[in-house]
Amino acid sequence: AWLQLLRYNAMLCAPRTLMVNTLGNPAEIPWRGLRDVGASLAKGRPEEIPAEAIGLARGFQRGIGNALEVFKHGITAEQAAVGELPRALSSRLENPVARRTAVALEVPGRGNQALDELFGQMAYGMALGRQAAIKAGEEGLRGRALLARADELFEQPTAGMMKTAQAIRERMTYKGDLGPIAGGLEGVQRIPVFGKIALPFLRTVAHITNRGIDRSPVGFVGTAFDVARGAYKGGAVPKGQAPLGERIPDNLAGLVGGAALYYLASQGLITGALSQDPEVRDMERAQGKQPYSIRLGDKWVGYQQFGPLPVPLSLAAGAVEAQKYAKPGSTNEQIALDAFRRTAQILTEQPYLQGIGAIYKGIDDPGRYGERWIEQFLSTLVPYGAAINTAGQVLDPVQREPNRGDILGALEARSPGLRERLPAKQDV
Repeated sequence: AWLQLLRYNAMLCAPRTLMVNTLGNPAEIPWRGLRDVGASLAKGRPEEIPAEAIGLARGFQRGIGNALEVFKHGITAEQAAVGELPRALSSRLENPVARRTAVALEVPGRGNQALDELFGQMAYGMALGRQAAIKAGEEGLRGRALLARADELFEQPTAGMMKTAQAIRERMTYKGDLGPIAGGLEGVQRIPVFGKIALPFLRTVAHITNRGIDRSPVGFVGTAFDVARGAYKGGAVPKGQAPLGERIPDNLAGLVGGAALYYLASQGLITGALSQDPEVRDMERAQGKQPYSIRLGDKWVGYQQFGPLPVPLSLAAGAVEAQKYAKPGSTNEQIALDAFRRTAQILTEQPYLQGIGAIYKGIDDPGRYGERWIEQFLSTLVPYGAAINTAGQVLDPVQREPNRGDILGALEARSPGLRERLPAKQDV
């Protein structure tokens, strides 16, 4: 338990990981709002829109209070009232010194849980407000009468409304059941010690990836496959997926948006993995270009932490780069395979998948990346290691590069005051 707490502390205090929560979860709210507005206008029931907005505001108010309770106690008062218990290590310790130590290490985790609770309540309120408006509309009400009835239903929702709203909340905050592939990987998590090391945040990553695929040009392929195998028969919803009414609009947006992203990538404004030739890649980076980034003015901003967006972004960039870097005489099949590989590679660059990304690279090229995994693993046993590493990079204007095989030097490179003793990294 202490080992897991140390690793979670070191990883969750990273700015990139925090950005996944502060950028990914909130982005789901306007995405769903736009889709719901379109659906309401298409049905000729614009009065559903303000009811949903009111629900969102109420969810925000409730979420603020719940978030503070989670950060302070690790659980909300509402959860405690129904008999739930805190799952944090500190709640199971009696020794006061050990308990205080555990609480100090739990701060990043509680902060992320608090953000999840805030955005989760906003998503729930938004969904419940819409469900109330829809039910009021089914009763034949319109205009102000509909809004008044929706307000009553929001305060006293039916079991079906709450179930639907809770399911929407889980999808918008990347929770809920996993699909068959990710569900199979849960077995890896059960392997003592190694499981939590290799896949510490499987559920979050799986749902983010699913949403990203649905919102890309290949989303229709997965949807068509699930429809063909009867997964949606009788109104059922396959595990790990969204209802068909949500999935198809996402697929359509992915098709339209994918064309725009491909154009931007062809103009050099979106990058993927860059060249696989180390010399060419180093030259590109020395010129300022960064992998998996969007160009904003004269700056490159990484998009790995943008929730589901990295999938369609890397797909567009991968399609362009596969053609750009194709060797003479390459077939269309080889180019397509390279484009797919480049898109899949973004998963190893996700903040939540740095550990398994290092394992994958170590297996693919043990001479180059084998020791990298050891370095990353040891760094996750340093309390607040990611925050300390970021502070070191901010305070030192020079990029440092320890000697090959110098694991202690790799740890020093992450520490302010120690990294300055290492040699400066030289580019081309």
